[in-house]
Amino acid sequence: MKLTYVFSGYTLWLDVLDEDNSIRNVMDGMEAEHNTAHIQRPHVTLVYGVPHTLESSLLSFRSLLPHFSSLKAKTLTPNGLICDTEIAGVNSGKMDMIWSEVSLKASPAFASTRRAIESIFDVTGNEEKKDGTGREDGEEWRPHLSLAYDEPGGGTLDLKSVVRHVSKEEGIWKDVKIKGVSLWDMNGTIEEWKMIEEVVF
Repeated sequence: MKLTYVFSGYTLWLDVLDEDNSIRNVMDGMEAEHNTAHIQRPHVTLVYGVPHTLESSLLSFRSLLPHFSSLKAKTLTPNGLICDTEIAGVNSGKMDMIWSEVSLKASPAFASTRRAIESIFDVTGNEEKKDGTGREDGEEWRPHLSLAYDEPGGGTLDLKSVVRHVSKEEGIWKDVKIKGVSLWDMNGTIEEWKMIEEVVF
């Protein structure tokens, strides 16, 4: 089922290289089987739910251009597969959602760049004690490739299905290369998200 949750704010994505379409094939396969919302492109979320205006978000994005160049040569290593459920109000959950992802391991070299980006977007330690990556204060960043989002209480997405689709695409376990960075307006449902600006390496 298509996720009905309405998101808010702006988000910064690391756009990833998908040379053999293995990531896209898994995403499209699960979308077709479970009628889940279309995810516009394979990506790793770097900063999430920035509560600023479009103008200030664009200014922050453009001021980050010197930092983006350092991401070009970096990779992320797949190290797991997850399918889980979040329920609003349970264990700090903010929404009702089933999601699946390929978990990734970031090299230590990512840390300084990520901290600089978070600082420029000024997203750490807000009044809800959440920072802009969706992490609790002090929690490590957990990069991942989102594969599908489903609606609890009617959705059919589960780990068995995710494993079945992923098993058809060996390329999904290759190191993930960053090909660019993009800023997205995420005010609305997943299928209403709009790309505002991008930098392609």
